[in-house]
Amino acid sequence: MTLFFYNYHEFSIYDYKKIGESTVRSHDKPLIITHFDNPYISLLSAGKGTRIVRVPRVHDVPGDSYIRFSTVLPGEEPAAIRADEQTDKEHTLETQPFTIDGIYEEHGYGLTSHSPLSNIFTDEEFQKVVTEINRLLKAKRNWWMEKLSILAFGILSFYTQTSVDDYVIQKNREWEEKNIDARIIPPSWNGYLSLDFEVLDPMLSAVGNDSKNER
Repeated sequence: MTLFFYNYHEFSIYDYKKIGESTVRSHDKPLIITHFDNPYISLLSAGKGTRIVRVPRVHDVPGDSYIRFSTVLPGEEPAAIRADEQTDKEHTLETQPFTIDGIYEEHGYGLTSHSPLSNIFTDEEFQKVVTEINRLLKAKRNWWMEKLSILAFGILSFYTQTSVDDYVIQKNREWEEKNIDARIIPPSWNGYLSLDFEVLDPMLSAVGNDSKNER
């Protein structure tokens, strides 16, 4: 299977087209890029019109050798870029954390570290899902399995992938039944560099809402 290696989960850009403007120009406040092109479309039955939110790995527990992903909903981290007083005034009528403030390369982004995931899950819901994935990863990365993997290269990776992927399939089916517009990408697909969530393109939602308002 082809591996898709992406690591960064957020960056900022100052040259963009602000909502309501017709041209790209430099701004004082950067646009925060928190969702990305979907490289998995060729591996999925669906995927068009979707974006990827990347949840990074964390290495904050000394001595831990197993893979762990951040359990903090993107935009809620201690170092996250948050809305200032002016931004809050601009969004007084908004009820969702992630809002589109500008356009960069034909996609909509906000001025904070919030991603489209913040409009889908609560902090607790997100934490519960990622915590379970981390638990499954740790269960297959204990001491004796590490030793066994030296003698039987590849077996450890196989069992880890199967366990986590089973849970991912279960959650994706559950969300689909509940009409939750998100899906977890099996982390084995990108070499466990990040935990990727597939979400609807926020621009499509914005266009849909504009069309409804015009009726």
